[in-house]
Amino acid sequence: MMLGRGVEKSNCHSAVSRVSSFQVDIGQAVFDLMDNLADGRHAPDMVQTNKVLSSYPRVPKPLASQWIARWKRAHPSTTPVESADISKGIRSQILDQFNHIDDYLDQILPKKEPLKIVKCHEHIELLCNQSGEILFFRQRDGPLFPSLKLLHKYPFILPHMQVDKGAIRFVLSGANIMCPGLTSPGAQMTKVDKDQIVAIMAEGKQHALAVGFTKLSTEEILSKNKGVGVDNIHFLNDGLWLMKQIK
Repeated sequence: MMLGRGVEKSNCHSAVSRVSSFQVDIGQAVFDLMDNLADGRHAPDMVQTNKVLSSYPRVPKPLASQWIARWKRAHPSTTPVESADISKGIRSQILDQFNHIDDYLDQILPKKEPLKIVKCHEHIELLCNQSGEILFFRQRDGPLFPSLKLLHKYPFILPHMQVDKGAIRFVLSGANIMCPGLTSPGAQMTKVDKDQIVAIMAEGKQHALAVGFTKLSTEEILSKNKGVGVDNIHFLNDGLWLMKQIK
């Protein structure tokens, strides 16, 4: 049984009963505003977007997934480290993982600017540019995930997996995406393998609302059409999105 289309029951039950619906409304409002501000050729105006967020009182966001819990405890525990050598190694790792962004890497991480690596609790590392903007994150020696704010500027970094309109509210509450949510009318999939980082898009919207990690390949999602298809790792208005620039 599912709540909405293609949303995991256990996660949705937690989201509906424990996550403030008001907080989810904020995420929905910002998501809609971003679509109105951008025309698809330019990145959304983060200044205006964050003004909308700041106009609402902050409501603590209860646990809705393991990654929400991590972001709640992910406040930097050490001083950012700036190193040209480390930056070179990270650039190489980014290209190994996302080789199609070679022409844009100097825009994302200029060679002359050192990369800031901020170590957090739960073995999470935040990779920031010189101004402190969070670009990528990872846990231990795991893969690099782009932040949503970076993904909004460079939407082609990740393959797209689109959910239908009915799943938007639940994805914004941290729920994982079930296979039927990716095969129903209004949904669209890119051919991907299992264990791949993807951008979670939404029917009728221009910008990604989450970053996910596939539990099944596209073929498996189509053939099984049940169970979790994509884990929800980072979504609009979660703890990572709300983090200020690392100084």
